[in-house]
Order: sequence, then C-alpha cells, then structure tokens
Amino acid sequence: MFRNGNRSRSVHVQHASHHPAALAWIRQCVFGVMSTALSRGVPPPGTHESRRTQGISIGMAAGRCWRAFRMMVVLAVLARSVPASALPQDGNEGGNGGGGSGGSVDCLGDSTGSLWVEPAEVKVGDSVTLHWAVHPAPGCTGMTQSISTIGPVDRSGSTVVQIMTPRSWILSGQKSGGSRALATAAVEVQIPPTVTITSDTQVGLFVQAIAIPGQRIEIQNHITLDLSYKDYLYIAPGVQIIGGRSTTDPGPRLFTTTFPLRLFLIGSQYQYNEADNVRISGIRLEGAELGNADGDAEGSVGITVYSSVNVEIDNNEISGWRGAAVEVRDPWDRINLANYDAVRVHNNFIHHNQHYRREGYGVSVHESGYVLIERNVFDYNRHAIASAGTSGNGYYAHSNLVLANGGVNGLPLPYAWHTHIVDVHGTESCWGAELYCGDAGEKFDIRWNTILYTEGTAIKVRGEPSIGAWADGNVFVHSDEWGGYVDDGALVQNDPGHNLYATNNTFGAQLLDMLALSACDFNGDGVHDTFVATGATWWYYSGGLGQWEYLNTSSKRLSDLTLGDVSGDGVCDVTDDDGIVYLGGVVAPPPPPSPLPIVPDVKGDTLADANSALAAAGFIRGTLSYVDDPTCNDLGRITSQSPAAGTHAAAGTPVNLSIGQRPSTPCL
Repeated sequence: MFRNGNRSRSVHVQHASHHPAALAWIRQCVFGVMSTALSRGVPPPGTHESRRTQGISIGMAAGRCWRAFRMMVVLAVLARSVPASALPQDGNEGGNGGGGSGGSVDCLGDSTGSLWVEPAEVKVGDSVTLHWAVHPAPGCTGMTQSISTIGPVDRSGSTVVQIMTPRSWILSGQKSGGSRALATAAVEVQIPPTVTITSDTQVGLFVQAIAIPGQRIEIQNHITLDLSYKDYLYIAPGVQIIGGRSTTDPGPRLFTTTFPLRLFLIGSQYQYNEADNVRISGIRLEGAELGNADGDAEGSVGITVYSSVNVEIDNNEISGWRGAAVEVRDPWDRINLANYDAVRVHNNFIHHNQHYRREGYGVSVHESGYVLIERNVFDYNRHAIASAGTSGNGYYAHSNLVLANGGVNGLPLPYAWHTHIVDVHGTESCWGAELYCGDAGEKFDIRWNTILYTEGTAIKVRGEPSIGAWADGNVFVHSDEWGGYVDDGALVQNDPGHNLYATNNTFGAQLLDMLALSACDFNGDGVHDTFVATGATWWYYSGGLGQWEYLNTSSKRLSDLTLGDVSGDGVCDVTDDDGIVYLGGVVAPPPPPSPLPIVPDVKGDTLADANSALAAAGFIRGTLSYVDDPTCNDLGRITSQSPAAGTHAAAGTPVNLSIGQRPSTPCL
C-alpha cells in the first residue's frame, strides 16, 4: 500500500488476536465437551452422574480445551509485539499434514509462525529487513517453510529487500504435499511528488501513483509496463504521465494483452469526479488488437476523458484499440463550443485502431463533448476522427495528416467495403443504414488537414449540424470535391444537411509532388529524413526510426522551398521563395531590429502638435492637404498620414498629412 509523503504514517498489520477464527477455538472446545457428553448419553457438566465415558472422557476433552485457550493467549501476546500477522489455526487448511485421527498431532494446523518487516514504511528505492520465525507443532517432523517471492527458508532468519513498489509476503508451512499460510507482512511506500519508473516490475507503483492528485510520473524510455488484466485505471486531477518519445527514441511502452473496456479514465461517468489538468505525453500505449476486430467483438478504449478540462494528450503513439485510441465524453456539461480546446489531442501517431462495422476510431467525441485534434498523424483506423450525432457534440480538427490506409468496414480483404475516414454521425437511420441522416451534432471545424485516403469518402457529415461544418484549406487526393451515397468524393453531406461549407480546398493532389525523399537531417541523428510539404502542412519522416513529426502549417509547396542547413547547427532548415528561413523547418526567426527611427502616430493631433511630434522623432512635415470632414468631429485635426505610424524610415523623411476642414454642406 502506498502513502503520500504528507500523510500520517500507519503500520499495515493484522494481529492474530484480531482474527475472528481465533475466538472460534474456545467455542469449538466448549462445543466439543457438550457433544462428547450428549453422544455418550451422559449428562452435561454440572449434573451428579458419572463423568466417565467409554473411550475419551469429558475431562480429557475439557483439558484439551484449556490447553488451546492457553496457546491462544500466548499467540495473542506475541502477535501484539510484532508488526505483522500470524494467521489463525485451522485444521482443515492444507490437509492434515500427514497427521492421523484422534489425539495425533495436526502438523500444519497446530504449527505457528510470525513474519514482520522493519521499517514498515519506506520511500521508493529504500531497503527493509524481513524477519520470520516458524514454530512447528510438538512432534511434527519433516515440515518445511517458504516465503512468497523468496522461496524456501530456514526455521527463522531475516533478509534485506529493496522496495521499488508496494510489497507483501506470506510465510507458509509445507508437509506431505499440504501447505498452510502461517503469517503475512506488508510494507507501505511513501510517494514523492515525482515518481520515476525505472523497472518493468513497477506496475504497482505506477498504478498507485496515477491515482494521487498532482502526481508527476516520469517513465524512462527503456521501460515496458504490462497492464494486462487491468481496467478502469483512474487518473487523478493534476497527474502528469511523462515519457521521452521522440523521432530518435520510441519512448516507454505501456501495453495490454487483454481487452479492457476502458484502460485509462480521466474523470469518470459520475458527477463531481472530474480530473482537470491531466497530461499524458511521450509514451507508447498499445492495445491488444492490431488487426481488424470482428464485428461482434467488444470494444476497448485506450484513454477516456469524462467532463474534464485542461487535458493534454500529446506526443504519444497510440495503437491497438478496438473502440478508440482516445474518446472524449461530457455527461456533466463542462466542455462545449465556448471552450472547445478544453481537451487537446495533438502531435500523436494514432494507428491500427480498427473494428469491422463499428467503432475503430482514432479520436472520437460523445455526450455533448468537444475536442481539439491537431497536428496528429492517422493511419489504419476505421475512422480517424469520429463524432456522435447527438446534440452538442463537435470537434476542431486542424493540421492533421491522414495517411492512405484504414477505413475497412466490411468483410476481410480482398472483399472489403471501405467507409469514410473523417466522420460525423447522424441520429436517424435511412437508406438501410443506421445513424446516416437527421441531426448531426453542433459544429465541426476541419481546416488545413491533408487526407491521402481514397478508398472511401474523405469527410462525411451524416446529417445536419445545428450550427454547421466547415472544410477549409484542406488537401485531398480525391479529384472530385463532392460525392454521394455511392460515389466517393472528398466531401459528402447526407440529408437533410446543407451546411457543410467548403472553401479554399485543394483536390487531386499527388503524393509524389509532396515528397523530398532522404532530403536532409531534421533531427540531428545523422540520417537523412524525408520531407513532406502537402500544400497545407510540412512534416518529416525520420530515416532512423520511421517516426512522423509535424513541422509547420503552411501552404508553401515543395516547389516553393529549398532545404539545407542554413544555420550551421547540423539540422536541416527550410527556406521559402520569399527568402524566409524556417530554422529546423519549424519557425522563422524574427527579423533583426531596424536601426531606423519609427514614424510616430499623429492622427487626431492638431497641426501644431503633429509638427512637434514629427520633429522630436527626427522627421519633417511633408505636404499638407485639407479634406472635408462630413461629421465635423475632426476639424483642424490630422485625419491621415503617410508613411503610416510605426513604419521605420530614415531620419529627415517627410511625412505627408491630411487635415479635416468644414464641408460645404451641413455637418452630419
């Protein structure tokens, strides 16, 4: 069990005297005396008849009861003196250990043991000493003992154990094929504000840490955490899960071989249980389905966000989820159009999330939620982006790269039926298909994306959003702008919708016109990378690890650009046809400050004030013209100037002015 460092300490132990079975010993003894008397036709104790019976006497039974009572008292005293638990005796556990009937020794049932750890609470990486002692029943020979995760041990001893995650141990006795737990011990672990996962065995530490508000969990890049058989792992508010994924290192791997309905929860479906300010960055999150799940297979979701804000999911590789890599739900109305970017999914590689005829989403939104989806690469998803058609749903999808694969909706290849890749559901069934028309969410803003997928429609809005859908500045390989129910095109809107607005899009783009193969090194690993300028965005594909990386949103095409190391730092730069250099292909440096003075703003000044301001800045007044002022609000004041205010110009440059005068008609 973990304890946060600022919480009070407590020792996690269980004493034998606290166990209900301990008190059962006395009850069993008394019941045994009564049963012996009644079975022999002898009156119970307290009568005047003979107390001798055939075989075992009542006195012998009572004597055994007294001895059991004394042993229980001794064990209770011992248990209170050590921070561990001694398990109660139970002759039925582990068989009879080779003992016979009647008065013979029950080896395992009558044997005892103690197990304790010092100290009982430590920090991650500290060491503890585990102590144990085994006391076989009198006359019990040949009994052995072991401790879980340690193995066979002597009758008594101790060992030092380094603690990297919460630990517990069980001390057991064995004889003649039987086994019985004798005692247990556990150690608590304090959680520092930042936990570093350094070993594949620290799954328990990871799971505990993500449930502590404000915790930062840093996962080293070589780590592989097996989260199989785990489900609904709640991430507390303020938690940051940070790996080091980059184009030169794939980052830590978190995976499952099972199919949790939802692996990670940010917030929950219950009100007032939101988890704001969470970030998941720089990891690989792998589900168990890298193929196409059968249509009747249950879905499985990697990350679900419930009504939580300021959530960032970035720089991850997320794959293998039948349901969705990331889904956003807002049952408690905390995410809407006014804060559409409350959940931001950006700069991820989201691939191989597929499911025949259902789900198989990269990023999806439901229950009146919104999400900002930008600068991601999508491949092999049934729908890269999807939304339920119910009221209040929406998304902003900007500057994403959708590769050519995925969209498989029907039978296995080569007889597959492909569907559209960017989706908005409807709410009604039509043309024999479910959720294919009617109302379709609220608002969808789809801009500056490049969609290389052509097996089906690129963007399909299956109904009418209450506000509308915008497709602007996107690049499509599709030659046809509009398609229909059967004919695929770049864009489709089903009935009754007429509010999918398409502007400034490019159709019929060719991939080869976008690529500069092995152009130059963008990440400094010494390997030339492939540069991609789609007409909407710039990317590079790492020649070393084969990772995609977003560079910039720009309409400049390959023919407008020159690649090379301009800055001399060993990293490729991009120079456009205007001579602007984008360092590393990302940002253009600001222009150097001009040594020339700045023309002051004299609009609204009187002529005398304007003359003074220009002279103070090193300029002279140029021509002066008078213009009618129909409102008569600026009579005798400067209404315009040239050069404009804020312009750099040489000292002594004349500044031409216009001044307002009364018009020949009445003032307005």
